[in-house]
Amino acid sequence: MNKKTLIFAALILLTMGLFAQKLEVKDSFEISPNPMYRYTNIYVSLDQPANLYVVVENDKGSLVKTIYNGPCDKGAVFTWNRELDDGSYAPDGFYTVIVSTDQRYTSVKKTLILK
Repeated sequence: MNKKTLIFAALILLTMGLFAQKLEVKDSFEISPNPMYRYTNIYVSLDQPANLYVVVENDKGSLVKTIYNGPCDKGAVFTWNRELDDGSYAPDGFYTVIVSTDQRYTSVKKTLILK
């Protein structure tokens, strides 16, 4: 290989490495208390600002509550008081909290509502 080809190959590898670093996910979220009785807090931590989507699904996979849908800087705390989108109170059972961003991050955690 000549020198120009080696430099071009090195630039391509460097660019690919930078792109791969951008796709690394350092975001996270926690649910506490879990299991819950009257409410639970959803702690979201982001490594950079993003559009955030936080929802709750029931054990059948149906969307029951949109907790947040909008911009978020580095993190936030959301409280879910068992109220559903239709205004009713969530019965005891298993629920799934889904946190996703517009930057290819999605995380799913289960929570249990006790009587």
